[in-house]
Amino acid sequence: MDIRKVKKLIEMLEDSSLEEIEIQEGEESVRLVKGSGSRQTIQPQSIVIPQELPLKRMQSLNQFRKNQMIVIPLILRWLEHFMPLLHLAQNRLYL
Repeated sequence: MDIRKVKKLIEMLEDSSLEEIEIQEGEESVRLVKGSGSRQTIQPQSIVIPQELPLKRMQSLNQFRKNQMIVIPLILRWLEHFMPLLHLAQNRLYL
């Protein structure tokens, strides 16, 4: 495509209200976009304000924490009981 045609297309794009133009001539094509680097879009940010948890949800959360405190020592006792067997298994000694 001739450079004079490209310059003319640039002038036409600048004078028009179009944002972009694409011309294809044979296998060659030219795409011109007006002001792609100079425009900046600012998206408003939303602010999330935390709300108080409902009473039932807080109670269930507290109950979960209590149950969690009970389960962890039980698991630790179980692990303490089986640790010698696990150690023997690592050394390839089986009872």
